Amino acid sequence: MLNSIKKENLKVNTNKFKQDMRKGLGRCVIALKNAKSAEPYRDAVLWGCTHSLAYDAQCEGAHSLQLYDMINCFSDKAPFFAALGKGLETASKKDSWDGLKCSEVLAYFAADGEKYALEILENMYKRLLYTLMKKRAANNNNAYECFENIAVALVSNENNGGAAECRFLDIAADMGMIAAKSIVYRDETYDWFYAVSEEKIGKARLLEILDKAAAENEYIGIYRKLYTASEKEWNAIKEKRITDKLKTPEEIYRLITDEDRYFSARGEFFGIVNSGKTRYIKAVAQMYGKGTNDIYKARLLGLFRFKDTAKYLEFDVIKRDALSENTELSEIAFEVMGKIKSKKALAFALECADNGIKPEMWLSMLIKNYEPKYEGLLINNVKKVRVNFTGGKWHSIFSDIRRMFWDEEIKFPPEELLMYMYEKGYCSLCRFGVVKEMDRRGMLTRDILYECLYDSYDDTREFAENKLKYGGQGFEIK
Repeated sequence: MLNSIKKENLKVNTNKFKQDMRKGLGRCVIALKNAKSAEPYRDAVLWGCTHSLAYDAQCEGAHSLQLYDMINCFSDKAPFFAALGKGLETASKKDSWDGLKCSEVLAYFAADGEKYALEILENMYKRLLYTLMKKRAANNNNAYECFENIAVALVSNENNGGAAECRFLDIAADMGMIAAKSIVYRDETYDWFYAVSEEKIGKARLLEILDKAAAENEYIGIYRKLYTASEKEWNAIKEKRITDKLKTPEEIYRLITDEDRYFSARGEFFGIVNSGKTRYIKAVAQMYGKGTNDIYKARLLGLFRFKDTAKYLEFDVIKRDALSENTELSEIAFEVMGKIKSKKALAFALECADNGIKPEMWLSMLIKNYEPKYEGLLINNVKKVRVNFTGGKWHSIFSDIRRMFWDEEIKFPPEELLMYMYEKGYCSLCRFGVVKEMDRRGMLTRDILYECLYDSYDDTREFAENKLKYGGQGFEIK
């Protein structure tokens, strides 16, 4: 059992351990907890302090709590704090989510009373504050984001309400000072920082202390005005979205052909879809079908990748474009066909398999139209798709497989793929969906649940804890 492995020193496969860290699998923490000495893992965990761990940090978080758990397995934590400080400095100069990870982990240890961790965090905060207050500072969005990451971490990890309020007001004053003294950053409102502070302190209480402090402190007053202006602007945008007139199909097409504005076509098309105007959707579909310019066709077809709109397209037309020599048009066509449930789609998927076309191109069609007699074909080809941290089509294919298990029309989906996705996937948010499906099908073991207690995704941890406490697994959490 994972939770009862005898403590001993084992030869560490560093590359495999790093992969599991990036996947966010709880076995990383368990390996450290069960090791007689954590030292063989030191270099790998240090590497995790200075490298991105999350596949999609915006959705799944930055793996901060799991990294905190791993560092806690070492008696000397100072080298890890220094590495996190280095990672924080790097993040302030490049576009990444590593600043969030480093800030959060350091803040966790600061809340535990680790003075060195707090010192690193506050020193970096002061350095960035100084940088952002320069009147002629370069427009460095990375420094701004890193500064806000630290601000959020400092407020989030205060241990009591009074301390959180004081920390919030101190930071609000600094943000007001940046707005007053910097040309570049005078319009930044740090909405995320405010939202987190509001959740930590309470909406009514936050406004109360902010209004009181704004009357006494010039810079907090500036911050208050900036946030008020931002709130009014956001409300106006939301109101405009409600009252905006829907674009006609002709206007959608004009956007598609405008090199500076074609990205906005998707939002406008979503407006049509959400309004339920199927006549407009069909008209856009016809424009795609009659199109002759591959670039514009690809853009139009791309609109139908979302919100169950592919059903309005003629399959034979999409199939023609899937075989196009235009790579972009071909890839979008295959993706859209993967949203269509039809005999034609299944037949084309089987044709592609017979003709040796790469599995990642046609697997979604087979998944959408799965029948038990194709179990071997599906499993074998899913395992041919390369799964890596840097991207690729595996993520969308794994998502399609998860949806296959929800589809009541599909009988006997291959359960083997659930465990495969659990082991191989780099997205911990998707893995949470896999874990819940495994639970629904009675596939979860005590070992898997124990591993999930240390998963990088918070909801997976909570789910496993509740199952082990109340799910009849007979295991007491320590």
